[in-house]
Amino acid sequence: MISHAHGQGYADLNFLIPETVQRIELYKGSYFAQYGDLATAGAVNIVTKDNVAENAVSAIGRYFNTTRYSVAASLSLGPVKTLLAAEVYHFDGPFISPNRYTWYNLFSKFIWEPTPESKLMLWTSHYAGDWHGSGQIPHREIYAGRLDRFGAIDPTEGGRTDRQNVNLIYSYTPNTQETWLVQAYGSRYKLNLFNNFTFFTETRCVETASTRMTSGISSVAV
Repeated sequence: MISHAHGQGYADLNFLIPETVQRIELYKGSYFAQYGDLATAGAVNIVTKDNVAENAVSAIGRYFNTTRYSVAASLSLGPVKTLLAAEVYHFDGPFISPNRYTWYNLFSKFIWEPTPESKLMLWTSHYAGDWHGSGQIPHREIYAGRLDRFGAIDPTEGGRTDRQNVNLIYSYTPNTQETWLVQAYGSRYKLNLFNNFTFFTETRCVETASTRMTSGISSVAV
């Protein structure tokens, strides 16, 4: 991304559903002109599938209340190849104040080949996620035993984000040596971060030997 809260050149792949990936092309080294001025250390080109051989549904559960549900299917629309996929993911993490990270993904791809030499492709995606974060915590509080390393000074930190992508690509390959490509695309990205770097307003999250509890230490900012 040209501009982002995490810095220029930030690569956000949260919208990508693993079941839709056909292959990954890695370019190691600096300055590949075809990938723009942010490809200073390398570039990755991720190619998605045109369709799936078999429709699939999966459900996975792991530690820290981690759950993931996904579906990938290719419907028959005459000469048009299709790929439809969805994903729901949740993760609490090992933190005393649960991460409660949940994201939702939708992906669709349609391909029409009117002639053996030409191909028209449309793909869209939608991603939305929200989370709570333990944020930065001072080492002195952990060293003094007043704060667990999985605790938080302000467990209200977190964020919300969503992203939508639309890609329309027409390619023409008259022979094996050349390909003409025309692409029109659009992307919308939104990110809200809630951080408390100064700890001026505190809500300390601590843990006892028998149970987890939250106690509040509040102050008023003027």
